[in-house]
Amino acid sequence: MGSGVDASTEHGASGGIPSVNIGTLLPRHARYRPDHLAVVFEGDQLTFAQLNRRVNRLSNALLAAGLAKGNKIATVFRTASKR
Repeated sequence: MGSGVDASTEHGASGGIPSVNIGTLLPRHARYRPDHLAVVFEGDQLTFAQLNRRVNRLSNALLAAGLAKGNKIATVFRTASKR
């Protein structure tokens, strides 16, 4: 998923604001802050390195299933119970 826009060279429509997307932001954080917490949910924790590995596994599985850049997918999640 590292094929996104490089924020250091590309700029947004205003010309002064870097264009950043999750495809560049997550690998960058995984490289420079691998042991920092990225996700905490109900007692589970993932570092940026762990999250990046999971995202890469998912993206590779989607590519292997025939999806290509630009295709749209839907996600369905169970509604979280209220506490």
